[in-house]
Amino acid sequence: MDCLEKVLLKEVNKENLLETVNCFNCLYRYSGTEQGEKAVSYIEGKLDLYGVSYEHCEYDGFFSLPVSAELSVGERTYSLIADVYSKETDNLKGELIYDHWSEKKKLTQLDNQVRFQAFKGKMVLSWDGKGTFAAEARRAGALAVIQICPTKGDYIHHSNIGIVWGTPDPDQEVYMQFLPAAGIRRSDGEALIEELKRENVCGSLSIKMDTDIRKSSMTIADIPGRSDSYILVSAHYDSWYEGITDNATSNAATLECARVLFRHKDELKRSVKVAFWSGHSDGRYAGSSWYVDTHWEDLDKNCVAHINLDLIGGKNDELVSRGTSLMEKEGLPESIIEEFSGVRPVLTAGLTRAGDESFSGVGVPISMLSRFASKEDGEYAQWASSYAPWWHSVADTLDKVDEEFLLRDARINLKIVWEILQSEKLPVDMLRFAEYTEKKLKDFQAEYSEDFSLRGVLEKLEELKGAVVKLENAIEKYGIQDTDEIIKKISGGMVRLHYTYGSPYYHDPAYGGYSDLHIFKMMKGVTRENTTPETYLMYQTDFRRQCNRQRAEMAKLIEAVDAQIFRWKMAVDA
Repeated sequence: MDCLEKVLLKEVNKENLLETVNCFNCLYRYSGTEQGEKAVSYIEGKLDLYGVSYEHCEYDGFFSLPVSAELSVGERTYSLIADVYSKETDNLKGELIYDHWSEKKKLTQLDNQVRFQAFKGKMVLSWDGKGTFAAEARRAGALAVIQICPTKGDYIHHSNIGIVWGTPDPDQEVYMQFLPAAGIRRSDGEALIEELKRENVCGSLSIKMDTDIRKSSMTIADIPGRSDSYILVSAHYDSWYEGITDNATSNAATLECARVLFRHKDELKRSVKVAFWSGHSDGRYAGSSWYVDTHWEDLDKNCVAHINLDLIGGKNDELVSRGTSLMEKEGLPESIIEEFSGVRPVLTAGLTRAGDESFSGVGVPISMLSRFASKEDGEYAQWASSYAPWWHSVADTLDKVDEEFLLRDARINLKIVWEILQSEKLPVDMLRFAEYTEKKLKDFQAEYSEDFSLRGVLEKLEELKGAVVKLENAIEKYGIQDTDEIIKKISGGMVRLHYTYGSPYYHDPAYGGYSDLHIFKMMKGVTRENTTPETYLMYQTDFRRQCNRQRAEMAKLIEAVDAQIFRWKMAVDA
């Protein structure tokens, strides 16, 4: 660690972090509301105090907030929390059935066909509450969906049944048709399951929502360095209730990151933007997707990394990890995390389709999202396999903060940003990433039926690996110093191919799980025997088109490498 880096890390001020957390503790920061805008005013007031310039953004978003929800069954009334984008209903009556299929992990298309046939005209009690499930339930004629919260105890986590990432376009309007949907605490859900086993049960459901188009503000701080290339550091400021670990602690750390880096702006090799998003929870990432849509060319040309902070500084955050694109140089986040936490994480999986991961389509090579877990033998061991019981709940309050973890996490993220900012060459490993992609594709192929072949894609990927080696050799041979543009073009293009499946100018829908090669992953285990003929044909068509996209885009990346090497050679020969 050099002397300047030590100075930076020492400058991270715990009192500044706690001041922001305590201020946000007084605000329910819903997007486009008075208290949400007060949070923006606080952020901009601190940036003014620090002398950091910023862009104040305003946009119209389609936001949704639950107001009230309850289910009456016989003499008992259950308190619910309505999902974001739930349809309103008043005293909706119907038979309640239990979706026993939701206990199973993997269902075929034929399984789901049988499953959803039972939903018509019924209110469905299920362990599944994802947006794709709710949309399919609506199409099947379900009256409503009630998701059982998997967390033990008196918790119901806020959820979202929207599957459109950000604000929809006209072609996506069909996906904005919703049904009544809400969550129920686990103990109540399990009691209802037992009752449904004994007899037919009818219920009455009421849900009130505040869903509307509202104007919301966001702040993007700008700290120029010696290059136009920049690292984007971000955190959403909207919350459920006080939302202390989700996400006041991250807002405190991003503000402190801006303050410290601005004090050393003359030392920065690259630039920094620090963003505070709205519309994360109550608008399905409306803020970050709007920013991509309105700053696309700048992001495409100059943004080389996105470091997103979420859920940091909580009492149970004993084990620090990262969700990453895996394009970064191996060991970059791991060694820094180990330095501050004492435990080196093992990072072997790519990005999930979650958080404000709106930037893969625009080709941002390095992407990292904070991630934490409890030790299996620690105080919070029961939550070792999930984030925390207070996540997205009224219990996410000030007492859930661990001040030392918050300071630790702020320093970890600052150092990661600093390492990327100051590296002579962008710290990416394109060959490692290509090999990661190759392994994933071969694993998929092993589970495909004979109608799905990745041979052509794997052959083109082998050519791309060769081009990457040629590029690295040329950089060394010709002594090229400023390589950000070509490295971003190639590594960003590889990330876009790996983590998105649509147009770079649009956003793939929201879905659960990892986004590695999503279309190809969907074909695993699909056979003529477990799908309808119509669905199997559609799978084949989707697969074929995605193979064409992969080969064509990889060919463009190979051509870009060859063209760049030719230009360097001509410049040297001249």
